[in-house]
Amino acid sequence: EMTKFGLSGSLEEALPVARRYALLLYGQKKKVDGHPCTNLDELRYTLASTTDLSAANLPPTEDAFQQHVLRALYQTAVWRHSHLAKPLLWNPVGRGWRLREDGCIEPVMFQKAPAPKEVRDITHLYCKDGNCNDATKCQCLSVGLTCTEFCSCPFPDCPNMTNFVTDDNVDE
Repeated sequence: EMTKFGLSGSLEEALPVARRYALLLYGQKKKVDGHPCTNLDELRYTLASTTDLSAANLPPTEDAFQQHVLRALYQTAVWRHSHLAKPLLWNPVGRGWRLREDGCIEPVMFQKAPAPKEVRDITHLYCKDGNCNDATKCQCLSVGLTCTEFCSCPFPDCPNMTNFVTDDNVDE
C-alpha cells in the first residue's frame, strides 16, 4: 500500500496506511480494553499512563501526525515529478504548510492543543526541593510553569505560585 503513497494526494487514502505503519513502529500491541490501539491518540495515552516514557518518546497526536502526513504527501509528489522539466505541483498551503505574512511558507505542526493545559502542566513535572526562587532547583520555574499542589514547595505561599485559585477564593 505504501508504494502508491503520494500518487493521488488524497489524505483520506494515505492516512489509514500511514497510521497503521506508525502504530506498528510505536508498538500497536499495547492494549486498550483488551484490544490493540487503533489510533495514535489511544496509543499515546496508553504509553503515557502505563510506562515512564518521556513525552519526546511518545507517538505524535493524531492531529500532529495528520499534518506530517500532509507534508509527506506533498514532498512525495515533488519527488515523483522530479523527472519532469516543468512539473505541475499542488499548492503546499493547506497541505501541512501555511503562508507567513512575509510570503514564506512554514510547516503546520498541529492544529489542536497537544493536551489540556492542566495535564501538560503536571505531567512528569513537579519540583522536589522546595526552593522555587532558583530555576536550577525548581523544575517548574525552569520551564516557565507555576508550581502546583503536587510540588514540595510551601504551597500555597510559594513564590512561583502566581494567580493560583483555591476553593476559598472562587466567586460563585
